[in-house]
Amino acid sequence: MDSIQKVLVSWDSLEGPKQYWLAAAIQYFSKSNDDEPDFGSSIGFEDDAEILNACLKFAGLEQLCVNPEDYDEI
Repeated sequence: MDSIQKVLVSWDSLEGPKQYWLAAAIQYFSKSNDDEPDFGSSIGFEDDAEILNACLKFAGLEQLCVNPEDYDEI
């Protein structure tokens, strides 16, 4: 995912709390057995995107937020 790559490239410039939140979001995003299975549910990716987007906003990186609808065909 392009957004996660961009976060990782700028990782060292992020303040500690922002790194913790984003690390947790990336971990949640990469888990396949979270609250809604990513491929077994129509909203499986949306819960991951909501968590990632909330943490990106907290870190002041709103421009990296993802739109789950962009990934409907993947």
